[in-house]
Parts: sequence; structure tokens; C-alpha cells
Amino acid sequence: MVTYSATLNDCEALVALRAASGFPPDSLALVAQQLAGSRWVESAWDGTRMVGFVRAVSDGVTVAYVASMMVEATYRRQGIRRELLRRLTAERETVRFVLHARDDAARSFYRECGFADLDRVLVYERKRRE
Repeated sequence: MVTYSATLNDCEALVALRAASGFPPDSLALVAQQLAGSRWVESAWDGTRMVGFVRAVSDGVTVAYVASMMVEATYRRQGIRRELLRRLTAERETVRFVLHARDDAARSFYRECGFADLDRVLVYERKRRE
């Protein structure tokens, strides 16, 4: 049975989940920095194994950027991703959540969850630091 948590202190579990979910590898130090800079996190667990995760960077009032949405491949299509997103956005009525969808399938999923396409979003790409 999958359980959910709004706290996360286990960077090693997140590094392992990133690998199991097909995300690019990140060091423990970088993952710790990402968590420290996140306003909200939600994680999904099967016993002591993390199987899903999402985080948001935010001012806590008006805007939040949803990042690092992932579910381990063997746990997909069980509603975990949708539940993580629901928990992340619940009871934060004043916050506008934005995100980057990596492909058309992800875009379709996020639309089903209430997100809308924007045409005036810009990005300033930087070299990623390790």
C-alpha cells in the first residue's frame, strides 16, 4: 500500500528514485540543495521505498513552480502522480502553479489535472551546476 508524506529528509532515497524514474542523475549535495530551496514537497512510499516525488519552489502566496515530478516506472498508472500533484496544490487557493512539461504525454496529463497552456512563458537557460 502506498502512503504519502509532506516532509522529506532522505536525500539518498530521492537520488535512487531519480535513477529508477529515468531522470538525469544528481549528486546527494545537489539534491539536498534542491530540497532546501523547495517550499513544499510530497512523496509517495511503498514501505520504506520512495516511489514518487514532487516539489514546488514558491513565495507561498502567489506563485509556485512545480519541479521534479517523478514516479518509479513500476508504480506508474496507479494514480500516484495525480495524488502527489493534488496534495501539492490542495488548500493553496491563492497560489498560481506553473510547470514545464517535458513531452506531449506529460502536457496531456497536466491538462487533465487542470493546468492550462501558456503562450507567454520564457526561459533563460543556464548551464546546470553539479
